[in-house]
Amino acid sequence: KSAENCTENKTVKTKKRGTYRKRGSLPARMKKFKFVKLFCETCQIKFTSKIESDKHRETVHKEPWSFMCEVCGKMFVHRGSHYAHLRGHLPPTHACGDCDYRTPNKYDLAKHLLIHAGKTVDWVH
Repeated sequence: KSAENCTENKTVKTKKRGTYRKRGSLPARMKKFKFVKLFCETCQIKFTSKIESDKHRETVHKEPWSFMCEVCGKMFVHRGSHYAHLRGHLPPTHACGDCDYRTPNKYDLAKHLLIHAGKTVDWVH
C-alpha cells in the first residue's frame, strides 16, 4: 500500500501556531480530516504531501535516459537538459559584431560579448 489512513492516537501538527496535539484531542472540525502517510514503495522514504511524493518518484526512480534528441540521437535524463541541447541544433540567428561568432542563443551571445569587453565571465545558473 502506498498510503494508509492514520487512525492511531498519534501526535500531529496543527496549523494554529505550529502546536502539536494528539489526534484524539483535536477540535471536532479537524477530526473530519484524514491524516494520510505517504511513502515511497521503492525506498520507504516518508513524505508529508502528495506533491513531495510525486516529485521524488519522478526525479529519483524515473527511468533513466528518458529524453532523446530527434536530431542527433543523444539521450538525456532531464527534460531541461534535453531542451537546452535542442536549442543548439537551431540555426545561428545572433552574431557578434567584432568576430565571426554566431549562436542561436541570445544568452550565449551576451556572454561572448563580455569576453570582447575584457570582463571575466563567471555565470552561475
